[in-house]
Amino acid sequence: MSLLGLLQYLAKLNLSYVIVKYFFYVPFGFWNDLVYSKVNIINVIRFINFGTLLFIGCMYLYMIYFIYGYRKPRFISYVPCVFLIVQFILYDPEIYRELYKIAMNMNFLNIGYDTFHSMYKSLYSLTKIYNFIMLIIPLVLLIIEFYHRKNLPIIRDYYFFNLVGLLCIIAFHMIMFSWAPAVLVSIYQRTTYLIYEQPKMIPSTIIYYIYPYLSVFCFTIMLFATLKYKSLKKVYNSEHHSKHKILKKNNFGIRALSHSLKNQLLAIQFESDILIDELKDNDELLETANTINNISRQTIERLNEMHKRIQSQSIILEPNCINDFISGVIEKLITGIPKGISLDYKLTNLNPRAFIDEEHIGECLSVMVKNAVEAIEANNEEAGMINISTEVINDWVIISISDNGVGMEKEIQGKIFEAFYTTKTGDNNWGIGLSYVKQIIDIHNGNVVVESSQHKGTTIKMMLPIIM
Repeated sequence: MSLLGLLQYLAKLNLSYVIVKYFFYVPFGFWNDLVYSKVNIINVIRFINFGTLLFIGCMYLYMIYFIYGYRKPRFISYVPCVFLIVQFILYDPEIYRELYKIAMNMNFLNIGYDTFHSMYKSLYSLTKIYNFIMLIIPLVLLIIEFYHRKNLPIIRDYYFFNLVGLLCIIAFHMIMFSWAPAVLVSIYQRTTYLIYEQPKMIPSTIIYYIYPYLSVFCFTIMLFATLKYKSLKKVYNSEHHSKHKILKKNNFGIRALSHSLKNQLLAIQFESDILIDELKDNDELLETANTINNISRQTIERLNEMHKRIQSQSIILEPNCINDFISGVIEKLITGIPKGISLDYKLTNLNPRAFIDEEHIGECLSVMVKNAVEAIEANNEEAGMINISTEVINDWVIISISDNGVGMEKEIQGKIFEAFYTTKTGDNNWGIGLSYVKQIIDIHNGNVVVESSQHKGTTIKMMLPIIM
């Protein structure tokens, strides 16, 4: 936008054709057409200034929103853009002339032409510094954010390639439009006639000879950064594919074991059915046969449930608002909570986003709530209470599930994520739930932390990296 305006302005005043020829590759005939075109030159100046200020504003807001990410930017973040609007007004040639007339008519202020011109010159110097700061400070903050994003490789790479692209765009702008916005006119003192001035572009012509090659280089870097980011998703999916293989391999062993057990249990169940028919007249042995039959049936049902869970091998990580997601999961879980146990939740005021697989993370929450219920039922001293909360610490969203159940000793806490390890004696407890949770959170590049004291309850924290 600014480039088009600058080209028309230079042509209208028939200035710097050599620069335009080498930079824009404009044929002489087309240049003449621009020179004699019926375009209001004041509108052209407005067009240049608007394009320049729009670029600065867009770059500033893009970087601010990128830095804030999942958080809503504070109102004060928008205030600098107001001064861009003020600049557009003050650098309008007609407003400049009207302000000059007003200043000259206020005799008591004793403002002459030189004083007025000096004031505008000082304003011009200040706005140049201000606009430079508006581009540089968010860029510095973006670089700082880049160094802090160590928890999720794809996001760190995303920051890097955005930085590369932004640096090229800003460098391109600063070389060509470091002088803008500007009034681009001076006033003839007696008649207030506007005299159009040449833009204060970089005086060295060498810059303009190499500028086309520099612009192609910058464009190539930006294009590379864009394409590279798109390829990041493929690489990220490939990394998770290898993790899926590990998960699949582990689950294959579980399936093989469950299949073998199921065959044996079906044989036991079949034999117990025969015994039940044969021992109708012997109450004592009949009760034993029924017990064997019931245990084998319950175990088969449990194996079927476990098999159904591990059948889901596909893990699709997509950006998700954690609070919204957890609220939906809690609505489903709360209906299955036994009487005498309350389920409360407190979610952070922020609504952080993270890459998650909804089905698997939902299952992880279900497993942990079920474990909390069982821990509370094993501790009969007080009313049961389960609390689910979310918080944001540094670059992590932490989902905590707390209960006031029986708790665990320190020696046990290091073993609970091992497959088939359990402290429970029930027929339906196989020690697979928390092992599954650990594997799923690992695939999400997260971590699981346990805090527990015996007879005081347990808190399990799922840590997931925030997108931005």
